[in-house]
Amino acid sequence: MNRRTIRVTLPLFVLAALGVVGGCTNAAKPGESLSAIRLNPTPAEVTLNETKDEIDNRIYGITFDQNWLMMTRDAGRVMLLERPSRLAPEPIAY
Repeated sequence: MNRRTIRVTLPLFVLAALGVVGGCTNAAKPGESLSAIRLNPTPAEVTLNETKDEIDNRIYGITFDQNWLMMTRDAGRVMLLERPSRLAPEPIAY
């Protein structure tokens, strides 16, 4: 082989070798392998039908809000601010 043939073919062999070594590797991210998917097919769900965000919305968004509204209404009843006094001498239309 002459030098010109070696100069042309050597880089081609090097590129082919790098392509085989680097291009055919399985660089899967964590949790994307077949065994990880088989072990946990629904990684986002915490219960059978709810994700962590849905649980947080139900607990913190809805439950705490309703409890706060009921507590303020109960506080009005406890402090007797719910309705006007019925101790007036004239009739009250409430």
